[in-house]
Amino acid sequence: MNAESAGKGNAGAAPNPEDYADALVNILDDFSSEKAHMKATQGALLNILKDFSEEKQQLRSMQMAVMNVLEDAQSEKLRLEATEAAVLNILDDSSVEKDRLQNIQKAVFNILDDLHVEKSNLEETRNQLLHSSKEVGVSLREKEILLREVHHRVKNNLQVISSLISLQLRPIHDPVSREALQACQARVQAISLIHTMLYQSKDYANVPFSEYARTLAGNIFSALGTVPGNISLDLAIDNVALPVDKAIPCGLILNELITNALKHGFPEGRRGTIRVELARAGGSQLQLSVADNGVGMPRGIDIRQTQSLGMHLVCALAEQLGAELEISGDQGTSLKFTFARVAASDGSRPLAVSPSLAAAAS
Repeated sequence: MNAESAGKGNAGAAPNPEDYADALVNILDDFSSEKAHMKATQGALLNILKDFSEEKQQLRSMQMAVMNVLEDAQSEKLRLEATEAAVLNILDDSSVEKDRLQNIQKAVFNILDDLHVEKSNLEETRNQLLHSSKEVGVSLREKEILLREVHHRVKNNLQVISSLISLQLRPIHDPVSREALQACQARVQAISLIHTMLYQSKDYANVPFSEYARTLAGNIFSALGTVPGNISLDLAIDNVALPVDKAIPCGLILNELITNALKHGFPEGRRGTIRVELARAGGSQLQLSVADNGVGMPRGIDIRQTQSLGMHLVCALAEQLGAELEISGDQGTSLKFTFARVAASDGSRPLAVSPSLAAAAS
């Protein structure tokens, strides 16, 4: 402006160097201002570029984050698809399982129906069994009563026979005849005692032999008038119950041997002991022994060949028992009978008279 004013004011005049200098200084000031403005603009542009670079980096980071989110979304989508497929499979399996459970339920219902029918059949069978059991119980009680009555009547009949023998003994004074009748009476009483014990017992087929032997021996000692203390009785009998077909022969054997020992084993008031044993000998075998420490039997004697009815009876009874007989005459007399408690054929054998016993009786 100064140069232009100066030109206007000095129109046609020569240019002033100072004016040029002032104008140049002004131009330089303007250029310097412009340069500073350009630097400021450049700095602002650099800041903008720097901010743009950071923004670009953030955009890249955001792009990467978006890519990761997209990848995660893809993975989640695949997982959801797999889950959906698994759920569909589970639903299919559930449908199959439901059908199977329905089939099982039907089978259970059928089983319950069958059990109900079976229960009804079992109840009917049970009622029939109870009815049959009652009938069998009544029949069994009737048979027990009849069997008990049989033993009672046999006992009474034998006691009647014993009483008749006692009446027959009264007018007889011959010692031999009296002894024979008394021996017969003792045998009848030995059998009667068995039926007495069976009548009093709850078991009508087996005799408690320990109690029987003790009672029988006491009766024999009393009947023969044995002085108490001179001859003692030693019983060693196991807790054995003998069937009737074994008890009667064993009772008669005891009667004969104890009577014979009391009469002949201890003469002239000799003291001693009679020992009766019944023990198991292995398996179903039993061993009955009667031993005394009296004078013993004469040497060389064979009881099977004697004229004594009692010894013949003992041998016959041993045969009826099926017993193995051992005789010892050392330090007194000992007889052992080894036999089976029950018969080997059918477990029971009716009491029968053996040929030897029939021969001895005749």
